[in-house]
Amino acid sequence: MAKLRTNYPIFQTSNFNISAYNEVKQITFQDGFSSAVLIGNFDVIAHEYTPDLSAYETWYSYFEGNQIISNDTTFTLHPGQYKLLINEEYTAPQFPAYPEISQLSIWGDAKVNDTLYGVYTYFDLNGESEGNSIYQWYRSDDSLGTNKTLIEGAVSAKYLPNSNDIDKYLSVAITPISSATDYIQGQPVESELVGPVFAGSSGINIYPVPSQNEIRIDNAGKYERIELLNTAGQPLEVWDNHEYSLTINIEGLRTGVYLLKFEDGNTIKTKRIVKIP
Repeated sequence: MAKLRTNYPIFQTSNFNISAYNEVKQITFQDGFSSAVLIGNFDVIAHEYTPDLSAYETWYSYFEGNQIISNDTTFTLHPGQYKLLINEEYTAPQFPAYPEISQLSIWGDAKVNDTLYGVYTYFDLNGESEGNSIYQWYRSDDSLGTNKTLIEGAVSAKYLPNSNDIDKYLSVAITPISSATDYIQGQPVESELVGPVFAGSSGINIYPVPSQNEIRIDNAGKYERIELLNTAGQPLEVWDNHEYSLTINIEGLRTGVYLLKFEDGNTIKTKRIVKIP
């Protein structure tokens, strides 16, 4: 505001009005035919706010490069966000401000094969849209973040927990990236840990079906023996003493239907899989 007061006479005027009764505060400046409205959210949550802009039909958003604003616009202001609206066009400023991430949390159930989502609010004081922000998921041994390790390949806003995550705790870090050419990368922010991750259903989980290359079986460890059969009942491959999950390479099989037989003592179950070209 000090720079604005120096460069623009309207901010030196003694004709101004302050409205500070609610979480969103407003200051209105008037200097002849020039008018400016400054609004800001001083709360810790987002608010919708419709300022009184009835004095003029067209306004411009100063920090967004003279974006045209109608006089009945409702704004959504995030915590700490403010806007400056003016009734005349000015040269758009560029401030040394980097994009920011706030209100980062993880949505979803922490269990195997249930997708988790990193949800957040993106803000850029210069009004630039979000570019290709950087995502990275982590796995820890407990809720204190002990032995936190990077999860290879988990670099999107969503993550699908697998058997390696059982009894672990998960977090996601996001580095905001602006679509602009200056002040592009902000500071990374990491979520709170969620967990422990549990196995979910006690039944057999086979995916993807159909498949071209691999079939994954979760909850495989509860069975003593697993066989891959053709439709004539002939065994093609057998697995014993396997872990919680089992990955089967079917790339070399011919296109068609196959059977998986699960044996546990006197219990036998059969599931169908499909190999596609």
